[in-house]
Amino acid sequence: MPADKSISSIFRQYEPSLYGKNMLTKKCHDFGIFNLEYAKNYYFDLLYTLAISVPTWEGLPNEVDRDIMERILINNGSVVFYYDEILEKYLTLVLGEVSKYDTDGRPLVYSASTLYGNIIYRDLNPDNSVIIWDRTTYIPTLVNIEFYAGRLANLRLSIDQSVRNSKVPFIVTTTSNNKAAVEAIFTEIYDFKPAILIDGISEVDCLKVQTLTDGLQYVMTSLREEFTNTFNEALSSIGIANLSNEVRKCEQMSQYEVSTTVTGSMVQKESREKPRQHGAELIKEVFGLDVKVAFNQINANVNILDQGEDELEEENTTAIEGSEE
Repeated sequence: MPADKSISSIFRQYEPSLYGKNMLTKKCHDFGIFNLEYAKNYYFDLLYTLAISVPTWEGLPNEVDRDIMERILINNGSVVFYYDEILEKYLTLVLGEVSKYDTDGRPLVYSASTLYGNIIYRDLNPDNSVIIWDRTTYIPTLVNIEFYAGRLANLRLSIDQSVRNSKVPFIVTTTSNNKAAVEAIFTEIYDFKPAILIDGISEVDCLKVQTLTDGLQYVMTSLREEFTNTFNEALSSIGIANLSNEVRKCEQMSQYEVSTTVTGSMVQKESREKPRQHGAELIKEVFGLDVKVAFNQINANVNILDQGEDELEEENTTAIEGSEE
């Protein structure tokens, strides 16, 4: 494995700031230099792990590493399933240069390589290999993961900043002679002690205090809701159907609104599930392997999924007619 791909290199990215000598300085204790990038990497790793964990493969040969195959799918948007007669084992390869397409734009003649390019196979075709796609759009899931990792990191840091403002929510204006006394006063307050002022020592009339907490509760609530909504969108984009927000507001939503939300979330899931299932069917045709794949389901705790089609269609029609009136 190349050094830049190793786990230790990931830690070395943060080591100078987290554990280096510069950490002893006041500037580095602020975490402002690398905090956003660190948060992005955290949410990227979280979403990437979830995206790899969702598909469940059955019937794959023992030599095929399911996690490696999913990594290639997520990173590159496709994976080539191939049997090497010399090595006498099945391989999952990275799709390379395509030299010929059919009328629909599907590859007919192409090359492929192992994950790190140490072995390259040429003149592959649909008769001796199978291309499995990550999404119906042919756009790799990695794009969505990077996009939502950035959004979640920014929202998380905005929430953290609001928390900091709630801890030290004041801007104090006073005279230079009064500064030490003011610092002592606020030290006592934040230690949950009464601030005892000796008459004549502190000039209370010279204090001008501005607060940063105006509307802070509303901002915190809005940020948390936006973070939850964004995280749910991210889950849907990687194929995890969810209804956490809708369940919380279930009493305020019509059955038609909930069904619409379920449909949108399920479409995102099927956009990753169906290409894999089609690839499993092709593997059975080409290699005779009984391979199956399905996405792990999440219990949404909503009865609408168990509702009969006739009842659901009737309610949807009623809701549409009511909106037109």
